[in-house]
Amino acid sequence: MSDKENKQPLSENEAAEEEKSFEYDRTLCSLCQKKAREEGSYYCEDCRTKMMKTKIKGGPVVAALLCVLVSLLALMLLGANATQISAMLEADSLMNQGYVNAALNKVSQANEANAALNKRDFVSNLSKTLGNQTIFTLGYSETVMTARLYARGYSEIDAGGYLVNNLGEDAVKSDARLLGVRKYVKAYNSYNTMQEKAYSILQNYINSDAKDIPYDELIEKLEALRGQEGVDDKYIDYYKCFVAMQADKSIDVQLGFLLKMEKEYPEGLMIYGPTITDYYYRSGDYAKAIEYADKMIAKNRNYYSAYEQKVTALLAKGDVDDATKVCDALDTAENAAGVASGDYTSYSLRANLYWYTGKYDEAIKVCEEGLEASGGDSDIYRNEAIAYMLKGDYKKANECGKAAYQFSMNYGDLTLDILNTAALAAGLAKDDETYKSMQDYLKTYNYEVSSVVTDCLAGKKTVEQVFITDGGVIS
Repeated sequence: MSDKENKQPLSENEAAEEEKSFEYDRTLCSLCQKKAREEGSYYCEDCRTKMMKTKIKGGPVVAALLCVLVSLLALMLLGANATQISAMLEADSLMNQGYVNAALNKVSQANEANAALNKRDFVSNLSKTLGNQTIFTLGYSETVMTARLYARGYSEIDAGGYLVNNLGEDAVKSDARLLGVRKYVKAYNSYNTMQEKAYSILQNYINSDAKDIPYDELIEKLEALRGQEGVDDKYIDYYKCFVAMQADKSIDVQLGFLLKMEKEYPEGLMIYGPTITDYYYRSGDYAKAIEYADKMIAKNRNYYSAYEQKVTALLAKGDVDDATKVCDALDTAENAAGVASGDYTSYSLRANLYWYTGKYDEAIKVCEEGLEASGGDSDIYRNEAIAYMLKGDYKKANECGKAAYQFSMNYGDLTLDILNTAALAAGLAKDDETYKSMQDYLKTYNYEVSSVVTDCLAGKKTVEQVFITDGGVIS
């Protein structure tokens, strides 16, 4: 047998004695057994000095590997920072030029680039090692920039809503880095308070017939809110306008309330501006409509509905050349960010321009291109329906009218213009079932098919008069 096999187990006393003999003396060097540098140190001064001078085998390989790893992380950090800084600088530049939506697209691009970096294997594994911590992030710079963009291009209410919904009100109030955007949250809360108080007054009359609206009483109750705690007075006239609209008061009365609001709240242009522009257009004051459309475009050169309102007013004036220039300006605005905007207003405006000037086939072609690009759009379908009606192809017009109605129902952008255009197309195509469905839908909300539509179907007006001579006011 081997010595190993012959070895007998130690007795308890022998084992204790052997263990004692191997006890480490914390005062001696573990290599030469001389006095250590200090108690608890493994080496004396001489041995430690020799070790510091001795090269570690494979040292260059380890060092090179560390350099590669550090360089890789540095390159990723550099790339992430370059992406962030570049995108934020571009966003700031676009915002200063008035291209608000384009700037928002740039911030989104930076987010997408960061998301791609975080998905890389090396970064993903590092994230897991650090407890699933996000490695690359835009942090508060993105939040502040986005809030500023909403305030610049839309309203402080939109900016405040973004902050509250994404960070929470408490986070905004407690973080000193968000000091500059707290006013947006205040504006958002102020608007919501006013909305709640106004709703408590108006809730029983929202779907009432005009004849059943106690107009004077409601106006008086809204005015009584002025000066109350928590009420922001500048919104009162906005709700008075709503009451005037419900009571079927004249456009002048409704417009008067919004003009008062404008004096009290000039920063709220994007809240009341579209309606003021529409009121001026419907009253035939095209110059004023264009003036307000220009104000909105100056605030946000990506505000597509303002371009649409301006083109409509210019065509009603017969100013085709300037309408064409507005379409060109919209194309520039849509391409400002160098990425697809997701908005297809330019197709609608070009089609409007073509059918207004009698180029029906060109209008239809542009609409088809827009529908292919967008996958379907209610305004494009509506303009195609108008082009077909002007061309005399009522069957095709009806198909497009129904598509416009269906798309707007699906995406929540149904308007009286779309409804009445679809109703007119159905009536001209003798599609009684579709026409009746439009009537029934309008009655649900205490509306009737526009008299412009019924006059056209009765032969009192031509399609050309409806959409060209009379400016296309169909709702």
